[in-house]
Amino acid sequence: MIIGVGGAGCNMANTFRREAESDSIKNATYVFADHRQTDLVYFQLVDDTTVYLNLYNINLYNDLPEDFFKDVEKVYVLAGLGGHTATAWTPVIAQFAKFRDVKSVSAIVTTPFNFEGEKHMAHALDGLSKIKELHLDLVIALNNEKLAEQYANINFSNAFDYADKAVLAAIDENIKSER
Repeated sequence: MIIGVGGAGCNMANTFRREAESDSIKNATYVFADHRQTDLVYFQLVDDTTVYLNLYNINLYNDLPEDFFKDVEKVYVLAGLGGHTATAWTPVIAQFAKFRDVKSVSAIVTTPFNFEGEKHMAHALDGLSKIKELHLDLVIALNNEKLAEQYANINFSNAFDYADKAVLAAIDENIKSER
């Protein structure tokens, strides 16, 4: 299962669906967790099943369907840290997957570009610290600014695509190494 959290995480998950070469990524169950100008977080499954939960009065342990992680052995939680939704919800969703006895739970996240400001970076690092405290099977944090330096001749709109593809490559490599 691949769970995109927040705007950037959902964009990463969509990139995976479009561009994955490995069957295990192409055929994964995709979940999109985000909120848009409401107090509701929605968990949108690819089959168009949607679970809406109140952002300020949520208890994943009681509010998500009990079979949400049924027969799921691996969960990859994808997020761009620094904003509100992904930074707050990535650790919660990863912890919930562990609580539901998913065998392998991983988080692959990006940190903000410098132009996003120190406040976003501080928020991202706080979120990353919370993720690390969960002792997940795999935590990869990609620094968007370092990616931008590596691909200095790309324009702004392509920078996020490079970040998405770097995350996809990390997951693909992780899956291949387990074979």
